[in-house]
Amino acid sequence: MIAGVDGCNGGWLVALATAWPPANCRLQVCGGFHEVLGATVGCGVVVVDLPIGLPEGAGGRECDVLARQRLGRAACRVFNPLPRSLLQCADYAACNRRHRVRFQKGLSRQAFALRARLLEVDRHMTPALQERVFEFHPELVWQRLNGGEPLPSKHTPEGLRRRKALLRGAIPNLDALLAQRPVGCRPDDVLDALVGLELAHRLAQKPGRAQRLPESPRCDARGLRMEIWF
Repeated sequence: MIAGVDGCNGGWLVALATAWPPANCRLQVCGGFHEVLGATVGCGVVVVDLPIGLPEGAGGRECDVLARQRLGRAACRVFNPLPRSLLQCADYAACNRRHRVRFQKGLSRQAFALRARLLEVDRHMTPALQERVFEFHPELVWQRLNGGEPLPSKHTPEGLRRRKALLRGAIPNLDALLAQRPVGCRPDDVLDALVGLELAHRLAQKPGRAQRLPESPRCDARGLRMEIWF
């Protein structure tokens, strides 16, 4: 089994399949990341669209810098995660002040919006789990499938159309999956989770079918590799 996981308004959207292309694909929403780990316990590879491995300072992670370089004009789709030291700060204004005092720069609201999910993942991830639960960025996978060119924003009709076109050959019932998606999920959530299955399959077909940034990642203070697969 393989799984692609993406955050959604209802919690976490999990796409499960036995292989790629998937003869049958199941979508489910988990309320917390611990439920995601329970739902995917039988999966050999799980890919998650959220940072795993966090920086201690404001300089960000090398993998995020390299991802932005690779995406080029779509670089703004990659955010630096909060330093682990600020994860417990639940108020944006207070967190922003602490960030300015410690790192001499402000904190974007987009980065802060991921705080609760980052905290959740950081509580449950371990170096041992990271041998089958991997961080990925859907935009890098879409870019690879699109011949190296980034797609239009997933928040536009054209961006959604292009993503559907890239998946439809592998998932004939794609339109049905989108029409019957779980409550709390947007179409782009479903598409990102499904494209994660393509990467999960590559990761399962060792060696060398998937790529990561950087090639030799550093570990954070908890021993988690700071890397992005695509």
